[in-house]
Formats: sequence, C-alpha cells, structure tokens
Amino acid sequence: MSDLNVDGHELRASGHMADRVNSDDLHEKMTAAVSKTSDAADELTGWSVSQELANVADTWEKALNGLRKRLDAEAAALRGCATDHEWNDVLTGRDFEGITGFNDFV
Repeated sequence: MSDLNVDGHELRASGHMADRVNSDDLHEKMTAAVSKTSDAADELTGWSVSQELANVADTWEKALNGLRKRLDAEAAALRGCATDHEWNDVLTGRDFEGITGFNDFV
C-alpha cells in the first residue's frame, strides 16, 4: 500500500524553486549566449559557418524563451495545486462535521 500525502508547503516550495531556477541571472546568461553566438555569426560573414551560427542563435533563442515560459507556468501550476489541495482538504473536512456515531466504529 502506498502512502499518498500531498503537502501544500512542499508544492509551494517546489514552485519557489522553479522561480529561483528561472531567475533574472539565468535569463541574462541565456541572452548573453544567444547574443555572442549571433555576434560570432556577424563577424564571420562570408564564411560558410556564419549562417549556421545565425541559425543556432535563432533556434536557441526560441528554445530558451520557451523554457522560461514553461518554468513560469510550472511554478504557477505548483502554487495553484497547493491552494486547490488545501481548499479541498478544508471542504472535505466540512463534509464530515456534525457526523455522530463515529466512535462506534473505532
């Protein structure tokens, strides 16, 4: 039998970690990498590798922007899941309020 417990604090902590990973520092490093690759492509104009570097910069820029958006969405989803779970616990608990005779079964 598995022990299925959901802890809202852990879900929120995971959302916070996703935010920390998806920091401004990471964004600056990703932007710099794409910019330097694009600059290298410009510097090598006339060489066959120039267009390939430009393609790499374009492809990675799109992929890295997609990653940032996905991390934002995942962080928000984790926080939303925590809130939803806590509300579900509260509402389920209210369903059992006022039930009498429980001790007869224990």
